Order: sequence, then C-alpha cells, then structure tokens
Amino acid sequence: MELDRLSNLPWVPCSVLWEMLSARDLAALNRTNRQLHCNVESFLYRRHGLGHGPEVPSAVMWAVETADLDEPETCKLALAVLDKVKQFCCLDHPGALDCPYITKKSQDICEGRRGLLADRWRGTNSSPTALQLAAWKGLDAIIEWLLDCGADVNFSIFPICFESRFGSYFHSFNVNPLYLAVWENRMSTASLLLSRGANPVFPRAGSPVFKHSTVAASSGRTLTVLHLACAKLYPRLAEQLLASGSVPADPTDVLQWYSRNRVWSDLLLDNGNRPSSDIPEDDAAIVKLLARGADVSYQMIYDVLFSPRWNAALALIQAAKSGGKQISGPEAAILLDRVRLAAGLCRDGTELTHEFVLLNRQLLEMGARPDIKQAPLQALLTIYDIPAVSHKLTSLLELAIWEHRSDRSVRLARMNSEHKYALRRLRQWTEYDPWGASASQSDSWQAAQLEAIRLVLRYGVIIDPVTRSDALDIFGRRGTAREKWYYKLCGALVEHCREIHPDALAREDRADFLYRLSKRNKRLGARAFEIDDLVSTLCSQEID
Repeated sequence: MELDRLSNLPWVPCSVLWEMLSARDLAALNRTNRQLHCNVESFLYRRHGLGHGPEVPSAVMWAVETADLDEPETCKLALAVLDKVKQFCCLDHPGALDCPYITKKSQDICEGRRGLLADRWRGTNSSPTALQLAAWKGLDAIIEWLLDCGADVNFSIFPICFESRFGSYFHSFNVNPLYLAVWENRMSTASLLLSRGANPVFPRAGSPVFKHSTVAASSGRTLTVLHLACAKLYPRLAEQLLASGSVPADPTDVLQWYSRNRVWSDLLLDNGNRPSSDIPEDDAAIVKLLARGADVSYQMIYDVLFSPRWNAALALIQAAKSGGKQISGPEAAILLDRVRLAAGLCRDGTELTHEFVLLNRQLLEMGARPDIKQAPLQALLTIYDIPAVSHKLTSLLELAIWEHRSDRSVRLARMNSEHKYALRRLRQWTEYDPWGASASQSDSWQAAQLEAIRLVLRYGVIIDPVTRSDALDIFGRRGTAREKWYYKLCGALVEHCREIHPDALAREDRADFLYRLSKRNKRLGARAFEIDDLVSTLCSQEID
C-alpha cells in the first residue's frame, strides 16, 4: 500500500525524496516495481547521466567503457543507455559531453602518449572525454551519437606538457580524438572523424618532438596525424589518410618518414593489391610516392639501409638517377659501409641475395671508394661481394698498395718480400660459398670468384695453410658441390704456379702446395693434375 502511494506522488515531492536517499537506497527502490523504476530512472539519468567532474560517475562514460567491438551485445546496450541519456538529460548547453572523466582506460592512454613522446605530461585535465575514449576504442556508432549530440570533435586533453629536453620549457600540445584513433590504428574511425571536421594538424608545428627521427620536427614543417601513422608503422592507415585529401602532407616528407621508420610494404598500393611478380613490392610503393611528387635524397637511401631492404635501396637509387640527383663518391662510400653493417645482421646468407650484389655494384659504379685506412681490404671485400667488385678489383688492389706506401716500415718490408700489401691470407677469397653454389647462376658466380683469386695471387698473396688444406680436400670422390669447388680452386692454384717465373716456385707456400699435391695425385686418378714438370723444377732448384 505504501509503495502504491509513493508511486502516485507528484514529481516534485518525489524529487525531494529521492535527493534525501542514499545511492544504495535509490538502487533498492528502483528494483521494487516498474512504476517506481520509471520515476527513479529519470531522476538517476538527470543526476548521473552526464556527470559534473572527473570523479563523478557518468552514464555516458559507463556506456563507452562497457562497449566492446568484439562483443556486439555490449555495443547495443551502450547505445540503449545513451538513448536514455538523450531522453532525460539536457544536451543543448555547450560542452555537455566534453567533460573529462577518470576511467580505467586513462592510464593506458597516458602510457601510450609517453611511449611516443620524449616528455612527461602535467596538468589537471589529463583524463579523456567520452568521445576521446570512443575514438581510442574504435566505437564508430557511439562516436556518431556523441557528435550528433554536440560533442566537440576537436576537444583536446593533456593541454600542458613538460618537455624534458628543454628544461623548464612549458608548451601546449593538445591531443584530439583523431590523434587517439590514429594511435590505435582505427582506420574507419579516422575516416569518420575527418569527415566530421577533425583537425589533422597538431596545434604547434614542431611539437611534440617524437622519439623517432623526423625531418618535419627539425625543419619546422607542420606535423599531422599522417606523420604519427608513419612513426607508428601503419602503412595502410597512412595510405588512407594521404588518399583522403583531408590531411596536408608533402609526399617527400612522407617518403622520408617511411624510410626512417623502415616501412615500405603496402604503402599507397591501390586497394591493397600486390604488384606483379616482376616488380618488387618496395619499387611499386616508391613509384606511387614519386608519382605524387616525392623527391629522393641521399639521406633517404642512408636511412632505409639501417635494415637489409635491398629492393627499397635499389629503387631509391634508380629514382635518384632518373630525377637527375647526383650521389657523390664519398656519399656512395658511406652507403657502401652502411650496406656492410646491414649485411652483418644476416650473415646466415638468407638476405644476401642477388639484389645485395646489384646494390654493391651500383654503389661501386657511383664512385664508392672503400676506406683502406679504416679496415684491411679482406675485411671490406668478402666472398659475397666478389661478383659485384670483380670488374673493379684491380683498381681496389692498387689502391690498397698506394695507401700503404705512406708507411715507411711497410715500404721497407716490401723491398725484401713479395707480399706487396697487408692482405696476407688467401682464405678470405677461397672460402666455399654455399649460397653462390646454389644460386641460379652458380657457374658465373664461381667464375668471378676464381678470377678474383687469380688476381690476388698475382699480387703476391701467400697460399696459407688453411687454403692449402681446403684445396687438397678433393679426394672423397663423393662429387659434392663443396668438393667440386675445391677441385676448381686447386686447378687455379696450379695454373698460378705455371704462370709465375720458375725461380718463384721455391717460395715456401708454393713449394709446400706442389709437394703435397704430387703425393695425393695418385688418389685423384683420371682427375690428376699434371704437375711433374713443376715438381722437377723445384727439385732442380733445391739441388743447385
């Protein structure tokens, strides 16, 4: 009976009564019957629908926090709650939906921001609004509801930031919902916000200073969410932002950001289609950017070589040549050193492909001159580079000799020795290369390697014990690729012994090789080397 009387009370006395009850009593009263539920529900939404401060409960924020893209029923429930807010609450006054709230997602957003920016944030307005949290989670339906009800698409959080690199310098840096959507790679959300007037440009050019290397920050260019997508390595999102026409961007600047962040795949490829098999994927991406007016620079090539992306580097070099950009010899030498370092990351040979050889050849043809003073020649030229440098090996060897002429001790030592320069071991040039042997052009690869071996032998390199043992390791008769290579190597060493002056055969390393080979010649059978005349010459010299 008392409940019936309470249900029939006018609205004003009920409101006074509801104000006197605690939240626990209101919840219990709300569950008694349907009539009281209707009366109390309207009061609860008016009181807690929007909230009035970061720590006041809000039905709007509860709905956004509850919604989950992976659970459609939660999104339906959230929209139903938001419709109740629209029914019972006044949304006409400005900023009704732009109040920030402390949520369990606030810490995630703060940590995400600190993960990209090299600074610490300060300020009281550090909690997200409902629209910002919805953009962070990619809730497009809720975003549309909030925008239709008057939420500010450019309302920002973190208005006061402290940049640790500049001491006590305070500056403004506002993070709007579009920023959060791009940070979380929400492609559809970013398109929706751009269509509703979201500002893609950061409020202050040059701020924030990203941890990633940027040309925009150092040159004063305008930073946009497109740069953020590049820094976060979201190529498809960057393609969408650039194609939308809503984000001001310089294609050259975008190309530089991608080169510095080592991203090429899927960039600006139409509808995600892969290019034809005869066009490398990196080439297709670069061609798309160049068609939009991107300009290639030496710095881009250098940046992309921080990882073994040979296709991208080759495409950039070709684009530079086509555009009339000249890369000087010293710059080519720096790029060649960068290639060496990148190749050191993949010494198993998986990335030392034909493109790697072509890249070396391109840089050498552009005037790259290895720094002999910084490293010995055998450290600069490995078996992976021999096919690329075989046509220029003579000049490199002469360069090594010329560099060492300034050292008087080396010059005096050379007067009494056939060893003309510091390259003393042949092992660096004669190693069996399993990748080269399995390549589609293994014959030409090994031919170039043998030609390089003959050349360095003419310059006085000794046949070291390791090389001699490898060359004589051809008696297994198993016919493996390794044995075939060392048989060719043994033939090259015999050919060298025939080319030199007979008096030079008495050198210890050559004599030792010929004597050992003559002892094992019988085991070779039909594959034996005819060296009896060379051994006879050695014996006669010893008798004399």
